[in-house]
Amino acid sequence: MNVARRPVKDINDNKRRWRDKFKQQCNDRMKGARQDKIDKIREEQWMRVIVENEWEKFKSENYKAMKEEGIIDADDLIEQSLQDYQQEANEFHLEQEQKDLENAIAQYQESLDNKICFQCQRAYLGLSNLNNEPVLSCPNCGFYVTERCFVDVEKSAYAHGSTCSGSMEYALESGADNTLLAICNVCDLWTMFPM
Repeated sequence: MNVARRPVKDINDNKRRWRDKFKQQCNDRMKGARQDKIDKIREEQWMRVIVENEWEKFKSENYKAMKEEGIIDADDLIEQSLQDYQQEANEFHLEQEQKDLENAIAQYQESLDNKICFQCQRAYLGLSNLNNEPVLSCPNCGFYVTERCFVDVEKSAYAHGSTCSGSMEYALESGADNTLLAICNVCDLWTMFPM
């Protein structure tokens, strides 16, 4: 039995390439997060300048009327207004961040629940019955697999993806309804999964 083996250099190149790709993705994410933080700081500074300018304008226009009403320290009034405004803005931002976090968690949960079809990669697998057995089936291409087999395939695909950049293609083994065949289009790996 002849076994085709990949040279160690190819495997190391692939590992380095995937590592570099991940590193670049992390760097891009950090740059984006850093820019968002800088933008938020600039916005807060800009808002403070606008409020201070408006206060000076308001104070000069209404100084006499405020003094007649017994408001001697007008700057104390603005400090209290600024603190109230800042507290409201902080509460708004916290509520918005909480909503965004809840939405992100809900989308993540949904992505865990929605299993994409191995075969066509265009639709989510839905629960159905085949010969009185529960299976996950694709409404788009008709592909089906058991839950246990699906988990085994996911684990295998993850392990395969760590060493090969190719994509696996899946099909039922011809002549057998209970075996799923997986073949890589790059490294010619093939694996059989009992359903």
